[in-house]
Amino acid sequence: MNKLTKFKHDLRWSVIYPSLKKVLKPKSKVIDIGAGDMYFSHLIQKTFDCQVVATEIVDNKSDYNIIKAVVKGTKLPFPDNSFDYAIFSEVLHHIPKEEQVASLEEAKRVARNLIIIEDKPGLITSVIDVITNKLETPKPLAFRKSKDWIEMLSRLNFAVDTFYLQIPFYYPVKHFLFLARGG
Repeated sequence: MNKLTKFKHDLRWSVIYPSLKKVLKPKSKVIDIGAGDMYFSHLIQKTFDCQVVATEIVDNKSDYNIIKAVVKGTKLPFPDNSFDYAIFSEVLHHIPKEEQVASLEEAKRVARNLIIIEDKPGLITSVIDVITNKLETPKPLAFRKSKDWIEMLSRLNFAVDTFYLQIPFYYPVKHFLFLARGG
């Protein structure tokens, strides 16, 4: 990982960590869905002493000591209730809206609780994603407002706690974190 990418990841972690520590119990079994380069998975495993399984649609090579699974579509290759938490960290807005419910239902099948970290929709978020999509593999941009995520999770029979992350003035994107309990 180059220094700029590590800096961006560490900055993002510093924004997410205060809320994450309120909801993620140490020593839990966690599935990180859409783990990307697995740095976030690594930080969860190291910081919270969790057992983490990282899933992605491609086999990302990483130096982290993390269990990995390549997943095609929404089906996860794990038995029911295999995990304490399923984490979607800035992933769901890259899944077409019509597939988001299926992804959440499958996560609900394998995990008792979901932690969802999403960008607050807005001009800056859209510009950043458009630029990123030109530089990387194009992905859909299917943002939802906080109330829309809560409504969707409620329809899936989750009790939802919402955390609005404290964002430093120099950080360009606002985030919210949802803890969806006991689906």
